[in-house]
This record gives sequence, C-alpha cells and structure tokens, in this order.
Amino acid sequence: MRDSAAGIGGVLGLLHIVPIIARTRGDPGWQRLLVSIAPMSAGLGVQSTTDSGSLPIRPWAGLGVTAAWAAAALLTGGLLLRKRDAQPPLPSGDTERASPPPPIAAPVPAQSLGG
Repeated sequence: MRDSAAGIGGVLGLLHIVPIIARTRGDPGWQRLLVSIAPMSAGLGVQSTTDSGSLPIRPWAGLGVTAAWAAAALLTGGLLLRKRDAQPPLPSGDTERASPPPPIAAPVPAQSLGG
C-alpha cells in the first residue's frame, strides 16, 4: 500500500478481524482454531509469563505463529516487489544489465586552480 493511513488501517484490521470472526462462529472448535492462529492472540501468548494455561495459545506456539505471520508478510512483500519493480525486463538475448553511468566528477575548488 502506498498510503500510510491505508497501511495502518489494513494492519489494524488484520489484527482485529480474526477474533471478531471467531466470535461469530457457533462451533467452539472453530472458535479455538481461529483465535489460536490470529496474530494478536499469538503475540499476546508470546508475552505471557504466568498462567499460560488460560490463554488460547501457549508462548512457544505463539512464537511459531508470530514467525509464520512475519514470514508470510515478508514473502508477500518480496513477491509484490518483484512483480511491481520499476526496472524493465532484460531483452531476450542479454544476460547482464548495462553498467550504471559513471559518477559526475566533483567540481575543482577555486584555490587549486592557481589563482
């Protein structure tokens, strides 16, 4: 997303939508599954130090779920970056990109000109 407000809204929506959807399900098994894979529940499970039995997910499992969400976000970002990259594709016979132009020489200070 190119707009920061839309990006923040998307992240907050992802964090809060899964527990809301879980509450609308009548089956307790589905509720437990959805809450245990939600990124917010997983993150809160990682932070737990006492009484982890009352949480929907244990700390180490929460760390795994959090890592899976992070890996999915990185993979999605990498794929979108590759797809939307501004650099044009290589022509069919070329195997290397052209080298970048040489840097512009710095201007010579007036003192070194001898005058």
